[in-house]
Amino acid sequence: MADSDQHSFGTRYERVDGGETATIYVHGEVDLAEGPRFADVVHRTLELPRVTVAIDLADVTFMDSSGLQQLLVARRDVTARNAEFLLVAPSVPVLRILDLCCLTDLFEIRGRTAGGRFTQSV
Repeated sequence: MADSDQHSFGTRYERVDGGETATIYVHGEVDLAEGPRFADVVHRTLELPRVTVAIDLADVTFMDSSGLQQLLVARRDVTARNAEFLLVAPSVPVLRILDLCCLTDLFEIRGRTAGGRFTQSV
């Protein structure tokens, strides 16, 4: 099952459900204006029981500190439900802010194969 949400400025979220695993694909910018929408997508994802919630950030073109805050809140909310929280294929802008804030080691980061499957920890 897929769920999609697009902002008028072009940021788009897609959720692909695979049973107990949900992957949220983020396309565009994650900034202060996007924070509430990002949080809403994660909240809706957690309406069903999940074992794994993955946030695919390969197509994120910009992320500021408020976007990073949303990742931290999402991680807290997902892990509070005893589910695994993954960041998948983070783009250079995402890796840059994670590195600047010394938070890279806090997240489980995975790559993505050509078929869309997660690789082992990066």
